[in-house]
Amino acid sequence: MPNLKPAYLIHGDDHGAVAERRAGLRALAEGPGSDATSVELLEGESASPEGAAAALVAMTLSVGWRVIVVEGVERWREADVEQQLAAAMAEMPPETTLALFGREEAKAKTPASLHAMIKRAGGQVVAQMTVKSWELAKWARQQGSRMGLELDPAAAKALVTQVGEGTTVSVALPLTFTAEAPSNIATLKPALRSGSQDQVHQVKKSA
Repeated sequence: MPNLKPAYLIHGDDHGAVAERRAGLRALAEGPGSDATSVELLEGESASPEGAAAALVAMTLSVGWRVIVVEGVERWREADVEQQLAAAMAEMPPETTLALFGREEAKAKTPASLHAMIKRAGGQVVAQMTVKSWELAKWARQQGSRMGLELDPAAAKALVTQVGEGTTVSVALPLTFTAEAPSNIATLKPALRSGSQDQVHQVKKSA
């Protein structure tokens, strides 16, 4: 079984990044070599503190690791989290992962008490916040480095200019496209030409 923690809280206003984390966790749980036989999705009315607690204490016939995925925790109330979920999370069952996802907005934030519960359970809290427009070029260089691509500052700035100062997902797509196949660098380079100098900026695959 992959090295999953007992609990995760993935939250933030970068909804694309939250969705990407959700897909990645599920792929890890259900991927080749995984012993997970139960991935349970709680959505709608069941995606509540009470529903999550019920899922944690429920007896199942499944053999192997259970991954319980809960959407919409940005709508949860502090009082409900404390009253309905705290006790169940204090005694997390073995071979179980509770993964909570919150797509936050200005007036919809994940309860602070939930952050503390996840940490006490030995879990991980990840904030996926929207990168400011003036920070996207720096973010692109960091993400490129993680993918094995080296972008100089001018290339990163040109990339952001070409795709528009939108979301991190729109900036990451061409990086992922290039990282997956080194031959795609030839496609990416012309897209990063400087309009004033018609100069190809430095983009290369790391050794």
